[in-house]
Amino acid sequence: MGKGADVNAKDDIWYKPSERRRWRLQIDMVTFLIKAGAKDVDAAVLTAAALGNVAMVQAILDLSKVSQDALDGALYLVSSGTNKKMKETLEKAGAKAVPPASEADRKSWAKLVGSYDSDGGQKLTIAVKDVGLIIGGRYVKPIGPDNFEPLGTQGASYRFERKDGEVSRVIMKRLTAEYSFYRFKQPVAKPVVAANTTSKAVASPMNWPSFRGPDAPVSRTARILPSYGMAPRASRFDGRLPFQAWATPAQWCGNRVFLTTAISSGQADPKIRVGNYGDVTSVNDTSKHTWQVICLDRDSARSFGRRLHTKACRRSSGT
Repeated sequence: MGKGADVNAKDDIWYKPSERRRWRLQIDMVTFLIKAGAKDVDAAVLTAAALGNVAMVQAILDLSKVSQDALDGALYLVSSGTNKKMKETLEKAGAKAVPPASEADRKSWAKLVGSYDSDGGQKLTIAVKDVGLIIGGRYVKPIGPDNFEPLGTQGASYRFERKDGEVSRVIMKRLTAEYSFYRFKQPVAKPVVAANTTSKAVASPMNWPSFRGPDAPVSRTARILPSYGMAPRASRFDGRLPFQAWATPAQWCGNRVFLTTAISSGQADPKIRVGNYGDVTSVNDTSKHTWQVICLDRDSARSFGRRLHTKACRRSSGT
């Protein structure tokens, strides 16, 4: 801070102030940050309440002005729990219970209820309770037709898009960032056994939407993982493709495997370049490329078809 660091600076991806990561640590740190001018105190009190940290909540209340929405939202978070001291602390600060929603509103929101998934594998659970709509365990207040915002979270909102009367997409917005969630029917998958293993069959394997799987964690605790590689090995099938597919395969809808590729019109047989741990020099190929998405059957390698994404010339090396 003595060097001029901005305590309210936000990162460019999640739009969260850096001090948000410190709310979980210790009261001394929170006290220091607030006294240095940290403004994201609404999010701080919500986080501390969700963690059940009464002392942290009290410190934030003593040092800053928390909005009424954040106080009410924090009280709702702990209302079904047994932390009596937390409830008393919030109520003393002015927190009020969220009033029940009308029967007409609850009925109109019934079609929004369900579990939604993003393209990246994140899940969003939506329910209707006495107070109204609950998203991810938090009460959200209506701000317009099919538009809601969570109490105490500035710049955040949820918008529902409908098609033929049914919800087709939920758009979660955080300042300028937007994330889309869709309602998928759980596929009926055949029991499968992982390659090179004697483990038991998996009755309902999870989708594998991207690199590292759902939510892209650093480590994966799942017992059975997809197995892909550039060299032949024991596998469920050996699908020969008339091109090189470099991106991480994605598995979706039970038995669909998706691949992407860029096909060069100037090199009939481009050589493998293994990237970070090998030859990292850019390929000198400025010919027109065709980018495609290919869908294969997971069990047989049968192609469900290709979709042309675009055609363009690759930028030259160093540009």
